[in-house]
Amino acid sequence: MKSALNMTTLLDTLLARKSFTGMHMLAVMLVFFGTIISVNLYMARQAMESWTGLVVENSYVASQHFNDDVAERERLAGLGYSLHATYANETLTIHLARSGKPLAIGSIEGRVGRPVTAMEDRDLTFSLTGDGTARSALKLGAGLWKADVLVRTANGEMMERGLRFIVTEAEAEAVQ
Repeated sequence: MKSALNMTTLLDTLLARKSFTGMHMLAVMLVFFGTIISVNLYMARQAMESWTGLVVENSYVASQHFNDDVAERERLAGLGYSLHATYANETLTIHLARSGKPLAIGSIEGRVGRPVTAMEDRDLTFSLTGDGTARSALKLGAGLWKADVLVRTANGEMMERGLRFIVTEAEAEAVQ
């Protein structure tokens, strides 16, 4: 019995058991919530600085067509088609080329807006120039924009794309 008591006393001495105080609890809470808040801030920053993703009404339905969309893009890229958007002087310009050479656009429809919201979406009216470009006059604020266009080439090929472009502060200020 005496040796068991001595062992407990020895363990208490070695481990220096102290009571758990409010300061200990405060330290645990600060470390716990500090870690969670730090990780959330880091993830929010990463989300804001990376790709904005897609906006669809039903993500499940959109996912069912993902492989078909990728295959269609690869097919058009294999044919040498490229479609790009630029914005300058209050004009959105869509450029269509095949193997680096401008390709005549038969018709084009489109809508422009911010990538992650539908609040600023608007339909586009294009004028065709005949040299592989289509232009639409509109005023846009600074930031990231997306133009969803459906292009038909003069020979009947169809392609639908979401083209992202950036309007700089200087371009937006020149508009105002």
